[in-house]
Amino acid sequence: MRSRSIPPATHVALVLILLCGVDQSALSDEETTRPGLAGIFSDSISIVQKVDDRIAFDWTDSSPDSRLGDDYQAKWQGRLLVRQPGKHTFHAMVSGRLTIVVDGKLALQSEGESLFHSAEPIDLTAGDHTLEISFKRTANVDARLQLFWSSPEFTLEPLPADVLTHEAPNTTAGDQESGRLLADAMRCSACHSGLAEASTLKAPSLKHVNETPVDELVRRLMDPRSVNSHSAMPSYGLSAEEAKDVALFLMDASDKESPLAQKGLEFKAGDADAGSKLLLTTGCVSCHRLSQFNNEAAESTSESADVLPNASPYHGPELVGIEKRRTAKWLSKWLQAPGELNPNHRMP
Repeated sequence: MRSRSIPPATHVALVLILLCGVDQSALSDEETTRPGLAGIFSDSISIVQKVDDRIAFDWTDSSPDSRLGDDYQAKWQGRLLVRQPGKHTFHAMVSGRLTIVVDGKLALQSEGESLFHSAEPIDLTAGDHTLEISFKRTANVDARLQLFWSSPEFTLEPLPADVLTHEAPNTTAGDQESGRLLADAMRCSACHSGLAEASTLKAPSLKHVNETPVDELVRRLMDPRSVNSHSAMPSYGLSAEEAKDVALFLMDASDKESPLAQKGLEFKAGDADAGSKLLLTTGCVSCHRLSQFNNEAAESTSESADVLPNASPYHGPELVGIEKRRTAKWLSKWLQAPGELNPNHRMP
């Protein structure tokens, strides 16, 4: 049978027919919504915007943000996607005061300390529903908030991230939060005033800088990123002679009493392999860059020859060539008690 080509005009007509059958409002909704709920955190002084994918927090030893005091409150707004119509029950593990409103109607209200509360079931149709969650910290109580839901179609589960969205105009909160993290990681407020809303991360302590070889200090002073490509330290354009003078001054001014053990470390056969496995499985590669791993530990974890960190913007110093910059005694002390070498460290 002889085939016939379809005229271009017919192609256009077919496309128009298909487009007419598509719900344009649905396309518009997809373009204007983003994952997560838009949150506003506030106290008597500061207001902080965030986007949270899940409502599951334990602020036992901290606040939601370094800019907030103890008397904070939070409000999240967005949409809740219900896939199966029917009765749904909201649950919460809460220490504080909590209110959940769905489609303008109260769905759950709870106040207490470490209290698991289940609300009365509510009927929800399939589709999107407006969602508003309010939380206020109770004085002298460690704040905690975790949300769950259940229905005849599924058992109790944490409120999943894939059913929470918010309107695109609110997504500047996410951009602001990314900028705050960068400013925090780069320690901008350590040198600049006018950033009262930003936490002040101090630069690494120079108390025991004399444990670093002089030539390594000179290299760091002349070109910080030659030692650590993620270094926040600026380059001051020092000459080799100027950098050496500064290095010698720092060595002389640092604490002469070394925190390192005087006795050398003794290694046994197999220690290096055991250490390699710990390095690759404890979480070090989340912040530090590694390379040239050609042992069984690296192969067993499917690590490539050059492991890149994913902790941006809080990268740790690169571990490539660490043996040239630090002694075994220094590394041992750093892994056991980093605060004794650098009181301003941020290593876990």
